[in-house]
Amino acid sequence: MSLSTVDRIQVQPQTGGASMVVAPARGGRVCALVLPLNGTGYSILDGFPDDEAIEEDRRYKSAPLIPFPNRVNRGQYTLDSTHYQLPINEPRQGHAIHGLLYNCPMTVEDKQITGQTAQIQLSYSYIGQINGYPFPFELAVTYSISEPDGFSCMTTVSNTGATAMPLGVGWHPYLRLSGGMANWTMQLPDCQLYTLNDASIPTGHKQEYSTYRQPALLADTYLNNCFALTQETPRCEILFGSPTRDRQLVFWMESGVNQYRYFQLFTPPDRLSIAVEPMSCCPNAFNNHDGLIQLEPGNTVNASYGLQLRPIPQRPQPTDNHA
Repeated sequence: MSLSTVDRIQVQPQTGGASMVVAPARGGRVCALVLPLNGTGYSILDGFPDDEAIEEDRRYKSAPLIPFPNRVNRGQYTLDSTHYQLPINEPRQGHAIHGLLYNCPMTVEDKQITGQTAQIQLSYSYIGQINGYPFPFELAVTYSISEPDGFSCMTTVSNTGATAMPLGVGWHPYLRLSGGMANWTMQLPDCQLYTLNDASIPTGHKQEYSTYRQPALLADTYLNNCFALTQETPRCEILFGSPTRDRQLVFWMESGVNQYRYFQLFTPPDRLSIAVEPMSCCPNAFNNHDGLIQLEPGNTVNASYGLQLRPIPQRPQPTDNHA
């Protein structure tokens, strides 16, 4: 059943208190997300209130990042001896950033509501209309929500063209950390930190990053960095602990082959949220090929990520890396 593209649509199960608001007309962004825990509903995202115009957003909040996440240096890349120029939408540094679909209208293909779960599926047909990326594909994005399982998104990309297409996928949510991020803890999976140049492009060097291997206070930490997982695992988690230690916000990613083996962390100036961006490749992958998917004609890739609220397990008090 194909429904008309709509500006915003609320999706929630019949019971349980979970809910989300999705904007199909603006790239399928998630405008709001509420997850319950122990009878209390928590607003999880720094999203878009009803009176905030998404088209004025310059932070790509909760936008799907397709066909590339993060940056392509100067918007330029070469494939099979052909040079391509992507539109420049980060004029300060002169890069292409966060893909091509962040404001494109998507179609609502299906919406299902049951007692405990709710789901909405969006689609977009890219026909290769941008000269810098002449590779057609079909996209399906399925958002699901429930009280026991939280929020999840499955992204599916199918190559409908006649040649292989370079591809990266990602998401750009800002997680709301109530009261500010300073007194929240964070724990990262085993990962390496990329060294970036002054233009935010990887230099080719990376190093082990152990600062948040155990839960530690975010305090005054500033982050605008890309990380790569170092362990082969089908799924990984990034954990945030609330100041009152009454809940744990879990960001999980499928991290197998052609899935989310990279992530970006960014702390905005107001320090009320943190951007946690799952990515299938590192920045500038169209040039450095680090994690780049080469999707053959007729082939499909899919990967999922999600958010959950859990009680915090009993463990020693977190450390302060800034003491």
